[in-house]
Amino acid sequence: MLQLDWIQVRSLSDITIANQLQRDRGLDAGEANAIALALELQADDLLIDERLGRQEARQLGLSIIGILGILVTAKQRNLIPKVQPVMDALIHQARFRFSSQLYQRVLDLSNEL
Repeated sequence: MLQLDWIQVRSLSDITIANQLQRDRGLDAGEANAIALALELQADDLLIDERLGRQEARQLGLSIIGILGILVTAKQRNLIPKVQPVMDALIHQARFRFSSQLYQRVLDLSNEL
């Protein structure tokens, strides 16, 4: 398991909201728990990419960001030199899916067109 000083493993204190999101909204356990934990911790942002999870998080008032948003921010802060190779690795190695329009938009936002 990856262990870094800035990563903290946290557990939900109350699983009621997570269970409700799974049962009533059809979210999987990971998304439901992430949303419930973000609410519980009053998180600044929630990293979530699945469409249904993002929709539910927004309806609950959470600020969300996806992996592609993280990449754009990392590039803007000079933490990574290029976004495109990371996106390509996500597609080919992790089987991450997003539209070609979004791919181009991320390249545009990252000044890589």
